[in-house]
Amino acid sequence: MGLIDSVKSRVSSLVSTVEEKVEAKVAQVETKAAEVINQAESFVETQKKPLSITGKMPAFQPSNLVPTGLKDSVASLRTLANSGMANASIGLGRDKAPDAAKPDGDALKKAISDKSDSGIRKLVNANPELLKQLSPQEKGQALEALRSGWTTGDDAAAMAKIVKSCETKGELRAVLAEASGKNPPGQAEMHKYDKQMTDTHPYLIADLLNPANQSLKEYHPDSITANEHVDDANKFPAKPGTDSVSLAGGDAAARRAFLEGMTQIDSSRKSRADGDWPSPAYNNGCGATCIVASALQNDDPKGAVSKLIDYNLAHVSGRYGENVKKELTDGLKELKGRMDKGEPLTRKDADLLQRATYNSLRELKDETGGNKMTDNINDKAITRFLDDSKIGRSGGVPTLVDIDQAPNNSGKTSTDHFVLVRSGRDSEIYDPWPRKDGQQIVQPGTPGHERYKEALDVGT
Repeated sequence: MGLIDSVKSRVSSLVSTVEEKVEAKVAQVETKAAEVINQAESFVETQKKPLSITGKMPAFQPSNLVPTGLKDSVASLRTLANSGMANASIGLGRDKAPDAAKPDGDALKKAISDKSDSGIRKLVNANPELLKQLSPQEKGQALEALRSGWTTGDDAAAMAKIVKSCETKGELRAVLAEASGKNPPGQAEMHKYDKQMTDTHPYLIADLLNPANQSLKEYHPDSITANEHVDDANKFPAKPGTDSVSLAGGDAAARRAFLEGMTQIDSSRKSRADGDWPSPAYNNGCGATCIVASALQNDDPKGAVSKLIDYNLAHVSGRYGENVKKELTDGLKELKGRMDKGEPLTRKDADLLQRATYNSLRELKDETGGNKMTDNINDKAITRFLDDSKIGRSGGVPTLVDIDQAPNNSGKTSTDHFVLVRSGRDSEIYDPWPRKDGQQIVQPGTPGHERYKEALDVGT
């Protein structure tokens, strides 16, 4: 007798035995019930059943009506059934193939490497969990492979799964940057991928990138922004004795201490609401503030700041109103007169320089092909400013990095942010955005400095 026939025989015999014993016990219970029908039941406290979810007490059944032997037989039958052996033995479910082994991440990575859109969509749609094993760069390559050529409905579904797998907006931007070859990706790149997914989720990428959309975290928990920055410079006022600095002589330590308290959102600008100087202009001033900081750290700080003033006097515009232009122009002339007398530079003066420099940079941004629809300054405008003003670069060149969304008070955000790196990635980094530790200069060897170095690796 074969194994299958043997198991069939055991199952059949066991079922027959159970049926006979159950029938016998049913008759025994009916007889017992007839004998006590007119008697009041007396319960032992420990034999009471718990209340059901409806709050009603279920009918009481004495626990000794089912012998231990019968319980064991039923338990054996249950065990056999749960093992799946009975079904296999008596021919149940033979048409159901065993579960196929789930593909691992290596197969998906190979499909991405081979640019196989069919392989990618098959694996992603069958098991989206595999996406957790991919880097943003691999997700971007997969997204572009699915978009290229003829895009089917299954392709679009897999693309949507890739986008939805991003845990932060920063990751999504990195994915789109890899897919499009543009860092950061613009509206054209976003729309290119949106079009392929409109049947699945219209404008999915644009929705996720919208700062008002709260379904995706804006900042990665390990980003510089989440760990280092605050949105209010007043939380960390400048140290006493650093409210002004002399530009004469070689007191580099005093100028460095002045920089420690210089941010791109100072209270004199942040509190204004007269409409002449839009609030986003205050908050997107990282590039301009870095230029001021570079001039202060120059080998000839007085000469560099003087050139900064002259350039701004020649280029400040009336784009924010003629009254703002006059305010800036008058302020710069007055500052130059005081500098010629050897008076120190105050924080209010640095604020004026930052505002005027930002105004001039906006004009240069338009001339160098920057996005005219945003307040953000592009790196080409920064380079042009340094060259045309003759400030020189001995104080360091503002460096554009991706810090996973620098915040601002107006509610707008920007992927890119300027910091000042004097000489190489391992040197001190000046960050004009207010920092949680109140120290704008980030020291090498600190955890924060390591995060900046990582950002420098991926920035534009």
